[in-house]
This record gives sequence, C-alpha cells and structure tokens, in this order.
Amino acid sequence: MIQLKQRMGRRLQKGVSLLEVLLSLSIIAIVLIMATRYFLAAKNSALMNDAMSRVTMLQGAVEEYKHANGGTLPSNFAISTIKSSLGNFASDGTLETPWGDAITIESPSTTPKIQVAFANGDSINNCLRLANVISSGTCTESTGIFTLNL
Repeated sequence: MIQLKQRMGRRLQKGVSLLEVLLSLSIIAIVLIMATRYFLAAKNSALMNDAMSRVTMLQGAVEEYKHANGGTLPSNFAISTIKSSLGNFASDGTLETPWGDAITIESPSTTPKIQVAFANGDSINNCLRLANVISSGTCTESTGIFTLNL
C-alpha cells in the first residue's frame, strides 16, 4: 500500500500546513469583527433605549405633578421636587443619561422644558437619535442639546 501511494507521487501528510492555519485564523478574525460590530450596535441601542425611558419617565412625573397641583409648575420647579417619583439620580439630585450627561428641567416663565446636554464624543448623533425616538423633542445640532417642551 505504501508503494502504491509513493508511485502516485503523494506522501502521507502528518500535521497541518501553514496555508490551512492562516485560512482558519482569517475566518476566525472575520467572525470576530462581525460579532464586535453587532455587539456595539446592540449596546448603543440599549443605551439609547435607557436614555429615552429616563426622559419619558421624567416627562410623566412632571405631568403627574402638574395634574396634582392645579395644572401648573412653580417657577422654581426642579427635578429634586419630584425626586421621590424617579430613580437613577446622581448625588446632587440631577437625573443623568446612561452616558453621564445631565438631564435638567428649565423653568422659564412661559414653557418648562426638559433638556439633555450631551457632552460626550458622540453628542450630536445621540441628540439626533433621541429626537428621532421622542418625536415631540428637538435637537440643537450646534450644541448637542435635546429639548422637550412640557
């Protein structure tokens, strides 16, 4: 049998060739790159969903406060006024996005507003994505501030 294989010009191979190893490594690298991309997209989506839920939770708490107090907000209204209705507070009584940006309530004399000032590296994109999800809000692209009128 050995003589037959040697006559056909083939030798018995022991081990794996360098080409097979490189091909296997390149396939593994491609799969890892694709998995990383999908993982990052899922993470960003989860963070945006969390930010959206915090803003809508704050909006609901403000509406509930207004309903319980004659339909208006006092001029000095702040998030700390409704702190018992909300979670996820920083130590100073402000609500934060998952990225650590402050969510505040501006109380001018006309229309109170919820504002999210995005300060991280992807602030404009996060602001625009939040404005797309919460259609009643607007994003100022030049500053990266999301505003929701109450």
